[in-house]
Amino acid sequence: KAELFRKNGGIIIAAQLIFVIFFFNLLFFQTANATTYYSRQSGLNWSNPAAWSTVTYGNPVNLGTIPKAGDNVFVGAGHTVTIDIAGFAYSLAIDGTLEFEQTTARSLSVSESVTINSSGIFQSNAAGTQTNHSVTIGQNLVNNGILDFSTNSNTAGAGIIFNSTLQGVFTLGSTSTTDLRTVTLSKGSNPTAIMVFTPDGTFTVLGATTAGFLGLGTGGTFEIAGTATFSNPVFSSAAYSIPSTCSFRLNNPNATVVGQNGSPTTNGTLRISQGTFNVGTA
Repeated sequence: KAELFRKNGGIIIAAQLIFVIFFFNLLFFQTANATTYYSRQSGLNWSNPAAWSTVTYGNPVNLGTIPKAGDNVFVGAGHTVTIDIAGFAYSLAIDGTLEFEQTTARSLSVSESVTINSSGIFQSNAAGTQTNHSVTIGQNLVNNGILDFSTNSNTAGAGIIFNSTLQGVFTLGSTSTTDLRTVTLSKGSNPTAIMVFTPDGTFTVLGATTAGFLGLGTGGTFEIAGTATFSNPVFSSAAYSIPSTCSFRLNNPNATVVGQNGSPTTNGTLRISQGTFNVGTA
């Protein structure tokens, strides 16, 4: 029996080693085969190969292709690119303007990080009438410019979905402007993956300070961190739920979760380390 255990143990260890080697080989393959795309000019759609260069900003040389999953994408200052298809990228950096089209719901999936630099704007269309656009991000979202996902008097908008099982950050810089519609946490099927939200700058939801934005989906932990003053209902529904596969942590001494007139339920973990968490309005 001991010999059988050693054999079985050896099989398990070997299988685990093979998986690790496979994972890192896959990661290396994706990185090694990534293409970097730069915006070429303003006013073109994501689906148009003429919008992109694989050399540098504004360069006329390109592959006649568009960014795909695994590629790095840069939108240059002074350029506006419109998302008119289901777009994909590995990483995205915005110094110009990236926006969704006006009428048809579109999606953008970024497997690693989205960075909005100080001159950058990421928005739903300013003249749009579609509120079902979506951005799915694997790890990090950093805004040091303008993130406006509720435009045209809230008749256009986009939701954010965090979906990787890896830890990530959602960071808003001190000079940033952020207007959200919805944020959904679906990081796996347990609370292990942490999304650290560090708010700062000018922050609104649906153009105001009285609405929440967060929905806890399939899994993950949402943590409000930092030290900047923050006051918001946070949860998008007054009858919000913290499911058993999710966790919520308040870890900012200057943050206040505003109470709502509803009956929330908690089957997961609610942890208040620093800050004020209000339940109800009485």
